[in-house]
Amino acid sequence: MDTTPAPSRKIALVDGMVLLQKMAKKPAIVTVKDLSECFNDRRKSLIRDYDEIIIVCDTYRDDSLKSATRDKRR
Repeated sequence: MDTTPAPSRKIALVDGMVLLQKMAKKPAIVTVKDLSECFNDRRKSLIRDYDEIIIVCDTYRDDSLKSATRDKRR
């Protein structure tokens, strides 16, 4: 029986919408292709020291509990 520990891996979990919203608004971003290239450049710079990346994207619906809670705070 081999008791050698498995090599550790560094995994990055990224909120895709946060990454998108935190990107600087550059005048050079005109098309969706420009946006995707900028997004990928930013993603690559954040995760270069990781073995794996998981990007999670969700939507914010107006009729969600989260939206109602946010509205109450305003």
